[in-house]
Amino acid sequence: MSRNVSNSDPLAPVARQEPPQLSAILQLQRPGNAAYCAVEEVNVLGCAMAPLPVVARVAGRQKVEAILRETACVCVSKLANNLRAINCEDVHHIFYCYMEPSGKCAAVACNPTYPQRAAFAIAMQVAKDPRPNLPELLRKYQNPMEADRLLRLNHEIDQVRDVMNENINKILERGEKIEDVLERSQRLDDASKKFLKNTKKLNRCCVVM
Repeated sequence: MSRNVSNSDPLAPVARQEPPQLSAILQLQRPGNAAYCAVEEVNVLGCAMAPLPVVARVAGRQKVEAILRETACVCVSKLANNLRAINCEDVHHIFYCYMEPSGKCAAVACNPTYPQRAAFAIAMQVAKDPRPNLPELLRKYQNPMEADRLLRLNHEIDQVRDVMNENINKILERGEKIEDVLERSQRLDDASKKFLKNTKKLNRCCVVM
């Protein structure tokens, strides 16, 4: 399969940096007992495609979906292992593919800014699910953090770090010294520990016999 990229290409790249975009999720079936297979042996069981960008609407949804289907079949036919990412420059997408031993496969088409871990997580989920709701998964996983717990955790850590930095900056703006803040924090911690210790003693003394 070869396609020449031109200015009118419906999947041509945009000059500016694009946000992460999940374009399509496909579930496919191919022979599972061979390292490679012919493209004709790959069957598309289901496909969900995101709304077309303005530049692609000229070509029409059916044409773009046919391109994504054909490319996914080619990628899956080349799966020597159960997991592979294939950068398809002619359609300006990366296809993340996963195959079960039975030959059940999934292909996830994303733009280059979509996180790899999240894309592989989606592909594995779709391949293992006998009846996945592809449109719902496509909608849910437009946010990569929904597919990747580690990515979500890192995002939460970054948010906490930003809050801490903001609080420190506010303290410095008020002219307070960091040492004084740390000392007050330590005194509060010591008082909390002492209160907890006294509470435990009081509970032991008030046990009803």
